[in-house]
Amino acid sequence: MSVRTFLSATAALLFLFSVTGFAQEPGVPYTMHYQGQLTDAFGDPVPDGVYSFRPQLYDAATGGSAKYNSSNIAVSVTVENGLFELTLGESPLPPLYPSNLNGATAGDIWLQLRVGSDSPLSPRTKLTSVPFSLVTGSIDGASAGTVKGTLSVDDESDGIPEVAIYGGDTGDDGRIWMYGEGAFRVLIDSDNYGSMLMWNPASTSYNVEMYAGSDGGTLNLWDSDPSGFNDIALRAGIDGPSAATLPANAIEAYEIEDEPGVAREQRTGGTLLSSSWQVLDSVTLTVPDEGYVVVLGMVYGEVSATNGYNLGFVQITDWDGSSGAQPPYTQVFGHVDAPNTSPVYYPVSCQRLFQASAASNPQAYYLMAAASPSNSAGAQTRVWDPSLIAMYFTTSYGTAKAIYSSGRVPPGLEATPVQADDRGVFDVPNDLVEVDLRELELRAAKARQEALRAEMELLKAQREASTPSSPNER
Repeated sequence: MSVRTFLSATAALLFLFSVTGFAQEPGVPYTMHYQGQLTDAFGDPVPDGVYSFRPQLYDAATGGSAKYNSSNIAVSVTVENGLFELTLGESPLPPLYPSNLNGATAGDIWLQLRVGSDSPLSPRTKLTSVPFSLVTGSIDGASAGTVKGTLSVDDESDGIPEVAIYGGDTGDDGRIWMYGEGAFRVLIDSDNYGSMLMWNPASTSYNVEMYAGSDGGTLNLWDSDPSGFNDIALRAGIDGPSAATLPANAIEAYEIEDEPGVAREQRTGGTLLSSSWQVLDSVTLTVPDEGYVVVLGMVYGEVSATNGYNLGFVQITDWDGSSGAQPPYTQVFGHVDAPNTSPVYYPVSCQRLFQASAASNPQAYYLMAAASPSNSAGAQTRVWDPSLIAMYFTTSYGTAKAIYSSGRVPPGLEATPVQADDRGVFDVPNDLVEVDLRELELRAAKARQEALRAEMELLKAQREASTPSSPNER
């Protein structure tokens, strides 16, 4: 047979109340609860039934002297599915007195079990240091009660206490001092709301302060002198920027995840347009995660050399192919009738919202322009000083509507057909649809919540599997 053992926390609680050399306090028995599982040579639980157990405590893993139940008294124990429990110190077993552990080296108490007429189970079970609280020495001869004044703990190597527990002058507060290298290192103070101070060896003043004030908890960290400004502060009781203070340059750009970002390009000079679409400017953006990109474009349009039909088109796209106008995002400048052929200038701006994903990095966006193929003979259409700016945002606080051709709609979005105005100057695709890009964000948030819920349910199941079914199981 073999046994899998569990030492109940009940034993630890009972031992802590027992002190050598003094009468046992009422209601605090000298007992140790013990549980285990009895298995056969194949590791399977033994058949259910009543078995005879002979528990003993030894001062060595093998051999040694029996410190408890040296007469080898047996106790009948019910075993179900291999599981059993017994209590050392309860009748018919002999009482378990502190003196049973006298002379044993700390950490060298071993439990030996003999079941029936079999040889003792091997190996013996080593008990932790908790049972040694049975043989805790007295404090200045006192077995219990109140210690008034300051209680010092000293290793006697330098005459300076390592720990001092101070009860206060009026009994309404207390302090615990901890020393190192002959100086204060930690102070725990129960005065007012409670606080903790810590020193480093190179400082004469404390460098760490934690306290629970009336408005919440606070943590202050100093590099050297606490009389100056604190280098790091966290204040749970207030709102706004003052709730957290950090040193300058404490956070590098790469440490900020999913923050908004911007990219911008600017060109100078003019471009003579033709009826073919051409790229005026482009900007590239690398995004950290799912989100939105707002792209803004600006250019000055010029029409000249004819007083007849002379129009130019400007638009923003996320590809540089020649696919024609993309209303309603295509902006028009120029005239169809002018008093003369002198140059006329028009400020032109356009904007567009895109869905962004780190899986598609880098994201590229283009400012494109073309002259109308219906322009009068000799017409000159130019654009000047194009600029393009792309801004990334992680979330939307309302709808995020965008218009796509039906073949380019992000998968899974609900699309509503729309009709754009041709403004009498270009052909309008008949497959335009409107979508709300925020659906993607909400879907991703739901997926994260479901993943978190699944993780929490798994952790809950693991905790329940390891939770004892009764207070005595450990």
